[in-house]
Amino acid sequence: MWYACSISLNSYFKELRIDSPIDLGSGIRIEPVPKWVKADEALKLHSWRDRENIKKAELAFAVEYEADDLGSPDPDWKGSSPRSIQASVDEKFSLLAVTLWLSKPSKLTCGPTFHFGRIGEPDSLRTSGSLRPVLISEEENNNVPCIDDLRKAGLLLASVLGVERSGSVWVAIRMLVRALTENMWEARYLWEWVVLEAIFGPENPNETTYRLSQRIGLFFGEDPESRRRIFEEAKKAYTWRSKIVHGGRLSKLTPETSQDMAECTERLVREAMVKILTSPELLVEFNSKNREEYLDSLLFADRA
Repeated sequence: MWYACSISLNSYFKELRIDSPIDLGSGIRIEPVPKWVKADEALKLHSWRDRENIKKAELAFAVEYEADDLGSPDPDWKGSSPRSIQASVDEKFSLLAVTLWLSKPSKLTCGPTFHFGRIGEPDSLRTSGSLRPVLISEEENNNVPCIDDLRKAGLLLASVLGVERSGSVWVAIRMLVRALTENMWEARYLWEWVVLEAIFGPENPNETTYRLSQRIGLFFGEDPESRRRIFEEAKKAYTWRSKIVHGGRLSKLTPETSQDMAECTERLVREAMVKILTSPELLVEFNSKNREEYLDSLLFADRA
């Protein structure tokens, strides 16, 4: 039985004490970093700084799995090209980091990752590396996830893992992984709009700004006033996205405005993904050929 873990660095929560493993579903649990994982034999492939940070770390995501060897193909993988079990496990860690962000952004994310051939034996290390962590804003640094947030992230992960990989929802998930690990705010902002375009964007590019913003307003708004407000917010945020893409000057974009636009966009992304991933009906609609028809039908939906 193999053991893999991805260690969350710099995630210290006085209000959240995890003294024993908590099952998050999909074969993943969150647990205190085992002492044997911090042994010198296990950390030999990491830099001195990483070794020191890992020794201080408190929490890790862990998976146990069966494999004949390093690189053994994943029997559950349905892609056209073979993929190793280790690669599938690493993807689960990365996707869990995203669903944790969807549930509640905090410093809890993936990081240095290890695969051991035998549980409890640091010298059985077969491979190690580091996954790109999800990055959060300064305002979110003090967020503390609770047990319910962790369980919600686990449920969202199960939904993500069940998404058909040929549809628009999976495209949005892939782009979200890229967005949340991006340090440059302009690039992160653009990737997040790619997420929203994958979900709400019209197949016909004519009047993209208006139709995309309208669909977002109709999807989230519960009454005419809120639909109009969300429409205007989305249209303004998308305008800045277009300026960045087309090389427009950003001198008029003040730090306050850029923060407002970033917060608006991330809120739309988070709420859209959570709403879709927690609704089997919406998952079907957004991941099928009927997405356009469904989005257009929102204009005539009875919200009374």
